[in-house]
Amino acid sequence: MDRSLSIVVAAARNNGIGAASRLPWRLPAEMAYFVKITSEAPAGKMNALVMGRKSWESIPPKFRPLKNRLNVVISSNKDYDLGPNAGPTILASSLPDALACLSLSPSTPSPDETPPTFPTLHRTFIIGGATIYTEALHTLTSSPLSGFTLDRILITRISEPAFDECDVFFPEFRPPERDQLTPADIVSSSELASEAAKADNASPFGVWRRVTHDELTHWAGFDVPKDTNEEKGVKYEFQMWERVSKSSPS
Repeated sequence: MDRSLSIVVAAARNNGIGAASRLPWRLPAEMAYFVKITSEAPAGKMNALVMGRKSWESIPPKFRPLKNRLNVVISSNKDYDLGPNAGPTILASSLPDALACLSLSPSTPSPDETPPTFPTLHRTFIIGGATIYTEALHTLTSSPLSGFTLDRILITRISEPAFDECDVFFPEFRPPERDQLTPADIVSSSELASEAAKADNASPFGVWRRVTHDELTHWAGFDVPKDTNEEKGVKYEFQMWERVSKSSPS
């Protein structure tokens, strides 16, 4: 199992990710990308999705749990009812508890035909909401939890419109001088690491490098649409950022 965690998020220019307890946009093609990138796994393996209770409840009941992926729901209420059709969904009391549960996944598929009690995991994605994103960025970029570290952010960056009505935000993980980074500005990990060593304005979540589109496609395992996409008057781009250096423990 890959112990390198990935965040998946769609965010406006101002890092807005929600408004009035709902997504401010409805983008079927962008949602299809989310489904595909979080579902792709080798034969005999499955990906895991870690989410907070509010994110779980934002999914229409008929689509819960998100199929072909192991759903892990975080709630401080140990008696929280996941619903009648939650299937093998895991209820965890905290992010550390969720990762401790996932660490029990076998490293290889069962050699016989009997379904294992716990699926063999490939990748693990953190899919929200804002509290879980923030906790992951604060804790998992400085030291591992149950062997897991946060090394990747898959962000759908929405450029237009501004969605100024957003009242929930994704943490800013980029230094100010890189918040408008374009593919032409992408630099190497070694250059960023050198820059980070002397920077006074680095993100509290470590230093992150935006990878090229080819690197994103290679990691995803399928052709990811390139450059700016437009859907229902909304312009957005699929990006992947990788962590270059650790954050300082708080």
